[in-house]
Amino acid sequence: MASTYTTNTGIEKPATGEQSGTWGDTTNTNFDIIDRLTHGVGTISLSGTTHTLTTSDGALSEGQFTALVLGGSPSGTNTITISPNDQTKLFIVKNGSGQDAIFTQGSGGNVTVSNGTSKIIVADGAGSGAEVVDITNTIDIAGVVNATTFSIDGTEVTDTATELNKLDGLTATTAELNFVDGVTSNIQTQIDAKQDTITGAASTIATTDLTASRAVIANASGKVAVSDVTSTELGYLDGVTSNVQTQLDAKQATLTGATSTVTENNLTADRAMITTGAGKVGVSAVTATELGYLDGATSNIQSQINALSGASSPTIQVFESSGTWTKPTDCVKVKVTVVGGGGGGAGATEGNVGSGGGGGGTAIEYIDVSSVSSAVVTVGSGGDGGHGGGTPTRSGATGGTSSFGAYCSATGGSGASAGTSSGGAGGVGSGGDLNIGGSGGGAGVVEDARSECGGTGGSSTMGGGGQGPRTTNGAATGGAGRSYGGGGGGAQGGASGYGSADGGDGADGVVIVEEYYG
Repeated sequence: MASTYTTNTGIEKPATGEQSGTWGDTTNTNFDIIDRLTHGVGTISLSGTTHTLTTSDGALSEGQFTALVLGGSPSGTNTITISPNDQTKLFIVKNGSGQDAIFTQGSGGNVTVSNGTSKIIVADGAGSGAEVVDITNTIDIAGVVNATTFSIDGTEVTDTATELNKLDGLTATTAELNFVDGVTSNIQTQIDAKQDTITGAASTIATTDLTASRAVIANASGKVAVSDVTSTELGYLDGVTSNVQTQLDAKQATLTGATSTVTENNLTADRAMITTGAGKVGVSAVTATELGYLDGATSNIQSQINALSGASSPTIQVFESSGTWTKPTDCVKVKVTVVGGGGGGAGATEGNVGSGGGGGGTAIEYIDVSSVSSAVVTVGSGGDGGHGGGTPTRSGATGGTSSFGAYCSATGGSGASAGTSSGGAGGVGSGGDLNIGGSGGGAGVVEDARSECGGTGGSSTMGGGGQGPRTTNGAATGGAGRSYGGGGGGAQGGASGYGSADGGDGADGVVIVEEYYG
């Protein structure tokens, strides 16, 4: 049969007939456990914030000591768990670890042993609900207690026994004893030094109150008394820096000089004040509102007005060929209009007609040039008209793109294709505040073998394209674009034997810069 162990301390009890020849070792261990239980003082080294105080069956362990001296270097309040939780324990604890220690065994109550204090605690071994109880404060001490020091709730009592015995028979209440709180010397001596009856100047205020909120004076008898001056009136002296009467005497009794006109009557309200012809204070015809218009002025107003009236009127530069725009002095903004070149009209062979070239696109943009000094100007050329003989081609050429720096641009109109198909497409503007497409060229018309008409060139925003000619039998060249960006007109080929004709050239584009000054 196996050994069993005592419930609370783990002392081994060998079964009958067990451990033959070895029971001596078990007995020696049991004696050591009993020695710890009766007189053992165990030093418990704590670390971190937790520690388990274990009682092991049949072996020496920390939980078997009667007295525990807590040491080590815990990092904070240390929770010590008594294990197992079904053993009853009695410990005398001295905590010198530097941190508070909390003893616990289950979910019941715990006991805190503050650093630097000692307590007697009992663990009830009730399992998961076990409780640890402090019995130090419930010990009933009778008879004589001999001690060199005595503390109450951790505070050492420094009075001698003789001094404490003076309280024997004291009947004063706690409130009455508190009346001596703050006394710094012998009370009777202080009382004897006081005056029995108030005399002198204070004799008039020994039994009755003074009139409230009055300035206090010494009366004709040299006693304390109140005056007719109220505390409010006395407060008017606050801030006075010298003799009041002297200051009053120094003041002018009657206002004279420039102020003499404003001593009795008010001035007209809301007017700017001036000095009159007589050198007196007066009002002007300028209202306060009108005077307020000067707020914010930083220099002579008339000079500023004169400078503004001399500002330059807008100027215009028209670029009919590519170049560079240079900003005039004081120019701050420009309005730029760019128009692409017109497309060329198509040429025509005998018995055929050509269509008109497309008009150039337009872009219009307002630009702040306060930080710009110049810009590159590109003017697109008009597209050449197509050749009636077909060399190099009967189709018209596309007009060139016009631009103002990188700000805005407009493409040229497309050249017209040979034949009676629709004319060339109009160009387009881009980058401007307003972008306008050019008109497409008109298609040539063949009415019969003797009556034909070339297509009209597309118009730009500046005007129309070249005319498409119309004759009987004879050949006719298409008209050139009539205004900036206008497309060339398509040609009219003559009847058999009358020959071919060339299409009209598209008009060059243009860049117009309107300059505004600050």
